[in-house]
Amino acid sequence: MKTLTTQKSLVILGVFVLLAFFGYNFFAKDSVEVGVVSTTNMEEGADILVMVDTLKKITIDKTLFTSDLFLGLRDFTVSLYPEQQGRPNPFASIGGESANPAQTPPPKKTVQ
Repeated sequence: MKTLTTQKSLVILGVFVLLAFFGYNFFAKDSVEVGVVSTTNMEEGADILVMVDTLKKITIDKTLFTSDLFLGLRDFTVSLYPEQQGRPNPFASIGGESANPAQTPPPKKTVQ
């Protein structure tokens, strides 16, 4: 009989704790409005907007591309030619495989 009373007391205490927890969360906390932008976020984005406006005002003089200095520039591009690649399996032991594994004959079976 004593265990039944103890169990009922624990259940009542648990229900009371849960009600207290949910009551505190519902009534005591300040409500937070969703979708409100703080002024610090607007201040952080203001410098980006200033830069965008500055970039929109930039113009390029197209006569630059027809000037003698621009046309006199030389291209020093180095052409790369295809080279032979390394081993097909870089983790295989050295000398343990041929360059083309498709041409390697299968090992011969020995009869004992």
